[in-house]
Amino acid sequence: MQADGSVGGWVQGGISGARVHVLDASPAQFEVLCDDVAEHILVIGSRGSGKSELGARWQVKRIAMSPRRCLSLLVAKRKKARRFVEKKLLPLLPHDWLTDGGGNKGRKGYRKSQDEIALAFRHGCMIDCLSAKVVDDARADDQVGALIDETQLCPSEARENLILSGRRSKEAAVGQLKIQTLETATLLAGEFEEYLERAKADPTYRVCELSVTDNIHLETTFDPVTGVELPAAVLWSRMHSPKERFEQEVGVWDPAAKRFRPKAWKQTGQVYFALDAATHFHGWSVEGAEREIRRFYSNASAGVGGDITAERYRSTALVGVCFDPSPLAAVVARVYRTPAGVPDLVWVVDELDQANNDVTALGRALQAKRYGNATLIPDAAGRYGEGGQSSVDLLVEQRFSVHGPARNAYERDRQNAVNAKLRNGADQVSLWIDQRRCPRLASALRRQLLGANGKECVLEGGEDHFALALGYLVSYYWPAAGAQSAKRVGYAV
Repeated sequence: MQADGSVGGWVQGGISGARVHVLDASPAQFEVLCDDVAEHILVIGSRGSGKSELGARWQVKRIAMSPRRCLSLLVAKRKKARRFVEKKLLPLLPHDWLTDGGGNKGRKGYRKSQDEIALAFRHGCMIDCLSAKVVDDARADDQVGALIDETQLCPSEARENLILSGRRSKEAAVGQLKIQTLETATLLAGEFEEYLERAKADPTYRVCELSVTDNIHLETTFDPVTGVELPAAVLWSRMHSPKERFEQEVGVWDPAAKRFRPKAWKQTGQVYFALDAATHFHGWSVEGAEREIRRFYSNASAGVGGDITAERYRSTALVGVCFDPSPLAAVVARVYRTPAGVPDLVWVVDELDQANNDVTALGRALQAKRYGNATLIPDAAGRYGEGGQSSVDLLVEQRFSVHGPARNAYERDRQNAVNAKLRNGADQVSLWIDQRRCPRLASALRRQLLGANGKECVLEGGEDHFALALGYLVSYYWPAAGAQSAKRVGYAV
């Protein structure tokens, strides 16, 4: 296609019986697809911006332009290559382009095995799908086009091997097929951010930016915050994602351009990075709770600050429980009404423990503090062991209402759920902790770090169990955007 939208472009050799194959594209995608000049194109895009769809359309274009030539697809893992080919690329291809005329899985046109994924076309073009896990696999001599999907996840050596393979081709002469690579990426801090800056300074690179607002295929709704139509998924994510994660996955809103701009999130290693003592630590009392909430939100509308725990959950309190020994840990929360458009405020008002791992004693302690009518959300992992199931049974015998997922949320989803309540993408705070009543929980949220293996570090005295208990509670009722869905199990009596 030409820059004016007309069909055209350089093709190596003549094609008899050629026909037009029409694909839809957003204006931002179309601008990139029209570029036959830039040697390397690097596209930075937010989640849902259509960057992978752009890559698939670019690949279709290169197939049509490259009879009897080789193309490459590089991804971080081979499983991702299969997903890209089957979910993104094959649906865009006419079946009779493939050598078998049908493109069915396992036939000649689409070969896949543990060690190879490739596509072969009637006019002699071939696509080799490469895994960046083995950097030497990314050597593809005489290729005339290469797509690197989610290039920020690929080792730099693999990326350079593939790009250099294209540069060695003899096909770059004027009037012949132009070699080109396309990379799609989500902006990450660190090494990739440095690579992006080098690309911007390199005259052989063109760096483009896609926003979720460029994706014309997403259903939109009016957003009163930005004053424009936005995809409904963005509005939901803004409410249910931690602020830092939202800015990395979607971006920071630019009111002048009316689009989200990508922002790299520099990880500190702190699990609960959204915690701010001055913002999140509030002393609780029955009499002063409503006044404190109204003061914080600067809102005097009817109902703000009211305790809605009984109304919403038919309980005096919600209790997250971690069965991991030792100690058994529980955190007690109440839920309060907030201004319109702000998630309900969860106020953690108490913590309890049992050093001897006595679940019955934990239940008695809750009853002694007048939490006998509370709803308990325990550690779901214990359900698969005899000890964990018996712990649930003991709590039910004490007439507690026990609910929870059939399996725990993934560790990252649990962390994101808590961080999103601490501060979401809309910059809203909806989780408070009474530091005086919950000293070990407050300490755990401050001190919890990620280890070298990416897992949460164990804190002395079992303080991390209190953060886990909070995470089980929050991720059950207020899961983070993109979290796994889990079947819920109830043990109410």
